[in-house]
Amino acid sequence: TGDGLTDPAAWVSRDGRTWRLVPLHRGDYVRARVSDVQRVRGVLLASGWVLAKGGTRTTRAVWRSTDDGEHWKLAAFGGTFAESRTAAGGAEFLQLVLADDHRTLTLWRSADGLAWTQSPVAVDGLADGMEVSLNDALVHDGALQLLLTVQNRLDAVTVVQRVPL
Repeated sequence: TGDGLTDPAAWVSRDGRTWRLVPLHRGDYVRARVSDVQRVRGVLLASGWVLAKGGTRTTRAVWRSTDDGEHWKLAAFGGTFAESRTAAGGAEFLQLVLADDHRTLTLWRSADGLAWTQSPVAVDGLADGMEVSLNDALVHDGALQLLLTVQNRLDAVTVVQRVPL
């Protein structure tokens, strides 16, 4: 939220009825955007991207709060990416990242929003000459449910893929 590109912000609520818009600092980055906010235990994690001055590609970023959104700390990840989606799965944050090649999916997991582990996710039915788009991700019945579009130059199909957790 915010202006969408230079002033990232997050809506936060302590009771689920009263909400407030909290600005998130973008540090030395010239642009930033927040796409979603998740909570695991007492940690809020806002996910999005940042763009460095003179840069042409965005870098994946998270803003983390341990005091119900009063204060946030920005952390940027190395490298570039095409798309990402974040979900809360029980006691951990789950972030699915689609690489620039539009074929490689990686699942990042963290219990605290600070230390992350990664593992590859094979896309069912992805053959040579095809690309994938990451549309959405959510946790249901102990698995990460992915809404993906698999496409080639002539055709595209949207599928749901289950990733056991």
